This record gives sequence, structure tokens and C-alpha cells, in this order.
Amino acid sequence: MLLSSMLYLSVAAAGSIVADLDVAQAGKQDIAAYKTSGGTGTGVVLDNRSHILTSYHVVEGCSRVMLRHGNLVLRARQGRFDDRLDLAILIPERSFPAVPAQFRKAPPKTGEAVVVAGFPKEVVGKGLLKAVSAEIVSIKVQTPHAGMMRLSQGLNRGASGGPVLDSSGRVIGILAGILVNSRSGIAVESQGIAIRGEVVQEFLRRTGIDFREGRERPANLSSIARQAASQVVKIECSGRRH
Repeated sequence: MLLSSMLYLSVAAAGSIVADLDVAQAGKQDIAAYKTSGGTGTGVVLDNRSHILTSYHVVEGCSRVMLRHGNLVLRARQGRFDDRLDLAILIPERSFPAVPAQFRKAPPKTGEAVVVAGFPKEVVGKGLLKAVSAEIVSIKVQTPHAGMMRLSQGLNRGASGGPVLDSSGRVIGILAGILVNSRSGIAVESQGIAIRGEVVQEFLRRTGIDFREGRERPANLSSIARQAASQVVKIECSGRRH
């Protein structure tokens, strides 16, 4: 079982990743509500052509989308999307050096230990990736659609679109945010909500984009976070049309 902790990784330059372990836990007040965006998000590299998978609400209505991966800054355009599933593909202006993520064929399970990675608000200006260990609370969520799962931990605004990783570092979900009470706006007990891996993979098959399946190779939080740093990008949205 993964320890309940957070790991911050500097991704300012390839080959110079510095880790700083912080065992403090995130409070609910620091986590963004579902389908909110602060102009930044997280994306997952899918293939050698650098197609990026993210949450649709991260890039919805953006007139300009920029990707940051280490020292690289590239413009991207939106490809296919599914607003109901809250998933979208970004196509960068050119491919760039990155390690495509690996997906797990088997679906996620309730009670499974996972790692959530992304660029939340509190670290986004520092070039840091934040990884948090969590547990799948439930693989059935009725809202906003039935293809979601609930997690025991989430990340702050800006982490939407980031991967939910199993104990071998394979993608088994995409972080969407959290569930909130529609009347009070207060977060429900389970902090994180993510789109399940089998739903994500079906979306990718419909878009015609190849993705890799990985083998089971159990690793610790630090190793999984370092791997994730090479597989994710920070997304910046500007000129959002409301």
C-alpha cells in the first residue's frame, strides 16, 4: 500500500529532477470544484507524435493553448473531444521529446492504491509537478456521468487532465476535479473525481490515436512520480471565450 504523502518534482530541465517529500495532506479548501479552470491544466503524452490527452474543460473555449514540458514551450490546437466525457486531444505544433504514458488494460478497482499527478495552482508557477498517493473510494459515480470514479485525494485547480496511476505507474484514469454539493458548493467527503481508464481508452480508440499498454512493475511513490514527470505537460489557456 502506498503511503499517504505528497511528492513535488522539479521539471524545469530534463535530467535534473529534484524531489522534496512533504507528508502534509491537502485540505478540501485547496481543491478545485469539478469543471472549473484557472487558466492552466495538465495533459498526458500519448504517443511519439506528442498527442496530448487532457480534460475538455481545461481547453474549452480557449483561443490559444500553450504546452510546457521542461524548458520547451509549444503552441497546440484542439483536436477531437467529447464534452460529455470531459476528454479532449491536443495536437502540438510539432512533436517533442517526451515519454508516452502507458495504460493498464484491466479496469481500476475499488480500494486500489493510486498516485495522482498534475500541476495544481500552488506549484504551477514554480515549474513543479505534484504527486499525491490516494485510494479509489468507488468506481461508480452517478454524476456528472457514470464513467467516473471517486478518490480519497485530489489536487488543486490546474491539475485537471492529470493521470491517475496504479502501483506500476500505468494510467488507469484522468483527473477531473472533485464532486461538490450543488446547493452549498461544499466538497463531498471523497475529494477526488476521475474518469475511469476503460472509458478513457474507448475514447482514444474512437479518436484513432494509438496508446501503449504497460506491464505490471510495482514501484514506490518517488519512482512513479519521476516517471510521470517525463509523461505529462502543463497546459496554459488564454483568451477563453465564455
